[in-house]
Order: sequence, then C-alpha cells, then structure tokens
Amino acid sequence: MSPAEVNVSLRPLPGGIVALDLRGFVDKHTVQVLDQSIARLVEQGRNKLIVNCKDLTYISSDGMGVFLSHLIKIRKAGGDIKFCAMHREARTVVNVLGLGNLLQVHDSEEAAVKEFQRQLREREAKERAAEEEQKLSVKLRYLDGDVCVAALRGFIDRHTIDSLEANLRKALEENHPKVVVNCEGLTYIS
Repeated sequence: MSPAEVNVSLRPLPGGIVALDLRGFVDKHTVQVLDQSIARLVEQGRNKLIVNCKDLTYISSDGMGVFLSHLIKIRKAGGDIKFCAMHREARTVVNVLGLGNLLQVHDSEEAAVKEFQRQLREREAKERAAEEEQKLSVKLRYLDGDVCVAALRGFIDRHTIDSLEANLRKALEENHPKVVVNCEGLTYIS
C-alpha cells in the first residue's frame, strides 16, 4: 500500500456493531473506497459503526464529509457512527470543521462499544415507558354510599376500551351507580 492509499477492513463486534479499521490516507483521491464501504453497510442495515482510526495516517475534510453524508440516514435508522483512537491531526480536522458536537470521538474502541450499549439501554427504557404510558390502568376507589371514583392512567383507545368498560361495569354491579372519573393521569383518549 502506498502512502496515498486507504484500506478499510470490517470486523463484527458484539451487539451488531461493525468496526471499520481505517489504514492509510483518506482524501479526495481515496474517499470513494470509504464511501462505498459505508454505503454497503447501510444497505445491509448495519447502522452501528465504530471507525477505528488507530492506523489512519490522514483524513481530509472530504473524508469527514463521507461520514456526514451517511450519518443522518444511519441515525434515522436508530444507529450511529462513533470514532475511536483518533490521532491529534484527525481530531484537529474534526474541530476545525466544527464537528465536535455532531460526532462522538472516543479514546478507545471499548469506550465506543460501551456508549452504544448505554444508548441501547436508554432507548429500551424509553420504549418500555412509552408502552406503559399507552396502557390503561383503572383504579376503583369506593366512597361512602353509592359513589365510585375511577382513576384513569394511560391511554384510552380501541385496544384499551374493554378494560375501562369492564371496570365501570364492576362498579355498577357492586351497587355504585354514581361514578366519578378522574382523568388526571390520562394521556390520550380517542
């Protein structure tokens, strides 16, 4: 490999992550090799990428542009591109281009993998919370006499209406025909 060439090798990592090991020189003459490698990964649905820059001699703004051109599509698909082991010169290119807030640069591959794992846990927790919010919880509290308070929490739609109906029917069957519906915890009603 001459000094003005680039080599991109791919390695699978845990959690569906792909490491792109860059070796050599990425500039306007060699950027196509990098672009094609990333495009193939994106076509395959591989959207968690760690770019290992340990053996990267140089990267130009053209090279960074390749990553940016794929970044939006990758992030929309729930993935990301993270960089690791980036030399001072490459970090300078990132900073000069003002990309420090857009791109994640980690000291090591292990740190980048841990960040993907942290993001996955965070995403799963948000999804569980959203699922819980969409479910309907009905808590019946009986007051003196024939009054029932039905406290609603969550979502009322065609999937949860049967639960609400069953709870209200229960209040009526237990001789509580006056029902107060507390909608304080209700997030949606169709």
